[in-house]
Amino acid sequence: MPRNSQSAVIEVRASILTIASLALHYDKRRHPPRSKSELIRIALEDLASVLVAANEAEPIESHISAVAIMERLGYGGVNKAGRGSKALIEKLAAEHTAARGKEEVSEVTESQFQKSVSEALNKSTELKRTEEPS
Repeated sequence: MPRNSQSAVIEVRASILTIASLALHYDKRRHPPRSKSELIRIALEDLASVLVAANEAEPIESHISAVAIMERLGYGGVNKAGRGSKALIEKLAAEHTAARGKEEVSEVTESQFQKSVSEALNKSTELKRTEEPS
């Protein structure tokens, strides 16, 4: 599972007790997280790695697949208010281009890509409209 592939921006509500426990755990590392966001990202990456290693979760290697899975499971877009959309669009485009070069793009993948990019662009546009002065 790729690390440091920061292509989703989400908000989380959690107990401060849980977050403090994670902070203490990761503070003991040689390079502790520098922010709350990094703390949660590292914890999620570690959890996913443990679950995949225990065959409790499936590794997802493609951003295109990840977007499709999130939508299919009812979680929709993961970049609230367009934040982080540019990074996701770039990763989707790179994967799409690589797949087209190999001529392995299915119609589903093509439509998923188009839908994902379209949604990300729409969210970015909506965000810009709300930021513009009236």
